[in-house]
Amino acid sequence: MKKSVKQKFLVLVPHKDVRVKLHNYCEVLVKNGLTGVYRFPLVVPLAALSRSLKQEELKNIAHLLRKTAGNSKINTEGTSTVTFQETGNTLILHGPRLDLELPAGIFDDNLKIKAIYNSLLIGTFLTPDHSLHKLKFDKLSFRAAAVANMYWEPFHENETIIFNWKIGKLSWLPKKAIS
Repeated sequence: MKKSVKQKFLVLVPHKDVRVKLHNYCEVLVKNGLTGVYRFPLVVPLAALSRSLKQEELKNIAHLLRKTAGNSKINTEGTSTVTFQETGNTLILHGPRLDLELPAGIFDDNLKIKAIYNSLLIGTFLTPDHSLHKLKFDKLSFRAAAVANMYWEPFHENETIIFNWKIGKLSWLPKKAIS
């Protein structure tokens, strides 16, 4: 088994209720014959990082995201894809698109950001191409969410890629936007 370098990401973690609904939907797709996909941990990649963020940095980003979303819920709108090159291979990440945009200036220079994902989606599957462009997801909405570091490590075994991942300590978005 060929081990790859562990990579770090900043992710938005939707509330567990949303992740359970998506997990169940993805399970049905796989049981009904969906093949050639890699499962993704049902989080929203925001940025690829050179280093893990400290809890205080996560807390600041959580406050900025709540301010951007206002006091309303974050909703999904249709399906989207993002090119995900951090695996050593170019893969396409598929999932429900969020109606949230990253605010300008959310990342200051000392955070050592390697890449920012401007198209925000809850990752469900990675594929080598856009073959899942016809996936349909139910509309979802959530107010409760957290930001966290995600540690991601691809392994290559024969012709197969295996992904190990771990979500770090959660920093919850405040319930209300603070001016």
